[in-house]
Amino acid sequence: MPLSNYLPSSRLIQPGVCTSTTRPASPYEGQAIYETDTDRTLIWDGSAWKYTWFATIPAFYAGLGSQTSYSAGSAVVFGSATVNNGSHYNTSNGRFTAPVAGLYWFEARLLTQQDTTNCDVRFYKNGSVLSDYAGFSMVPTSAGTQHRQTHIQGVVSLAANDYITVNAVGSTINLYGAGTEKHTSFTGYWVGN
Repeated sequence: MPLSNYLPSSRLIQPGVCTSTTRPASPYEGQAIYETDTDRTLIWDGSAWKYTWFATIPAFYAGLGSQTSYSAGSAVVFGSATVNNGSHYNTSNGRFTAPVAGLYWFEARLLTQQDTTNCDVRFYKNGSVLSDYAGFSMVPTSAGTQHRQTHIQGVVSLAANDYITVNAVGSTINLYGAGTEKHTSFTGYWVGN
């Protein structure tokens, strides 16, 4: 029995290849399309297009190449990206900008210079602190000067074009960086919708 006995003819010939501006006007639930301008595959879930696959998963891994200080409130700029699939991490301002809405995993590892200052950092979303995500290390006054490691990680829900940074809070932080060795680093990737 032909497929046309089960589906109306309007559903049998649907464009599967389009651009982000020429998507089908009346999609049906389960319809898949491929956007040539964004290199993404989407599926209509009955109410919205859902991203299902990227030719290049948005992901990055960046680090500090030299010792740098950041004042309270400023974003740490991890200026050397080893991985930057899709170029969504900006090595000039320290921002990862979400290409699509969804859940993203982020992790920052920070190593302080050998000094006596504390290291207090937070993830910031669109310039505002995400207080549920924090990293802090301090050194007892009796310990003198030494390196300290601060670690912050978590899954963050982002809308398309939201951005995430790692920011110093409280006081100036003095971070360690050594050429290509990424003792201080920031990484993230898209987990899904």
